[in-house]
Amino acid sequence: MYCKKCGQYTDNEDGLCASCKAQDDFGFENTTTVNNEPVYTEAQQSEDRRLGLKTGIISAIFGFISTVFSGIASGIVAALIELGDFGMAIPVGIVLSIPAIVFGIIALIKGINCIKTFIRSCKAKKAKPIATLILGIVAIDFAASGLISTVLLFLLLLMLL
Repeated sequence: MYCKKCGQYTDNEDGLCASCKAQDDFGFENTTTVNNEPVYTEAQQSEDRRLGLKTGIISAIFGFISTVFSGIASGIVAALIELGDFGMAIPVGIVLSIPAIVFGIIALIKGINCIKTFIRSCKAKKAKPIATLILGIVAIDFAASGLISTVLLFLLLLMLL
């Protein structure tokens, strides 16, 4: 392990650095510093790159679900309007739009959190979780698509009233 104070490697597990004799109440880190910049082990970098990955995957899936529900709602409402069943188009459109809105909002919030995770890692000078950033952007894109098309569907339904 590496001493937090001097950055020297030590095998002491008693919390006392053999090089600078510094006592560390919090144990040793697996990092060292070069020119006052932290140098992380490969295991830490790999862990840092996966930071927020599960949230990114879930948010992208939720965004996709939002877009799918919005498309289904729009398609069914369009079919009902084509058949001339305006009375049924409004409640069906509203009911099918609720999951699109819920999944879209969750995906939007989680996608923003993924981007914040990436920014925090950059500011801390850790390995960049690029996959988390990309999934966050994809989630926001899907969520925006689902939410915008749902809003347009609501505007269409208001015109039917």
